[in-house]
Amino acid sequence: MRSSELKEGGRRDHVFTFERQSRTAGDARYRIRIGVSGDELTLVRRYVKIPEAFDNRYEEMRSANTTISFIGQAIMIILYGFIGVGVSVFFMLRRKILLWRAP
Repeated sequence: MRSSELKEGGRRDHVFTFERQSRTAGDARYRIRIGVSGDELTLVRRYVKIPEAFDNRYEEMRSANTTISFIGQAIMIILYGFIGVGVSVFFMLRRKILLWRAP
């Protein structure tokens, strides 16, 4: 894959992407991106191109984890918030630590 861009002053920049066909990491492909600005090498970047199917599976998994986390947080708020405060107020009223009066 290659792209080209004409800059001010007539300089042309090129970006080339090469993919290694002989070796893969599962469905992922090894790639290298090389950039040439004018007559100078300005970019060399090695990376692994991850397939879109993996991103979709990962997003589904994250969605399930987020839902489980939300449910767990709601249960903790109910248990510690409402029940904990309610039980504390009950015992404080019985021991007359908390005096409940009209203003």
